[in-house]
Amino acid sequence: MALLLLIVQVHADSDKEFNIKPEGKETVELVDGDMKCSFSYECSGGSSESWSMSIIKEDKNHYICMFGRPNPPSYILFKDFTITFSKGSKHFTTVEMMDNRGAILINDQYKLANNQVVPAKNFGGQLALVTLNIRT
Repeated sequence: MALLLLIVQVHADSDKEFNIKPEGKETVELVDGDMKCSFSYECSGGSSESWSMSIIKEDKNHYICMFGRPNPPSYILFKDFTITFSKGSKHFTTVEMMDNRGAILINDQYKLANNQVVPAKNFGGQLALVTLNIRT
């Protein structure tokens, strides 16, 4: 997973590094033209961690927003989050989320509502990598 984030950072059209701190509540946004990726969260546990966010243009019809911890695992526990990714009036079409073990979260741990990803009742608090796709 660390290698994937490293490769993405090298080929990203736009990228940003940010710190997630225990007991933090913050919104991180990355804007590239008419594309906007946003991650709002509330967390606890662990210590301050460096994370990165990237927007990648795969081709003229496919865009990706990816963010996560470049050096997993994460020791932060997320109490709440809201994730969005849009290009003008278009919103993401697919989402993949991974926990600290590199396992893909199944959709009973998050839900898609109003063009946002939010935690579901079964969310265990672990989040290390998120990938959102837009196809226009």
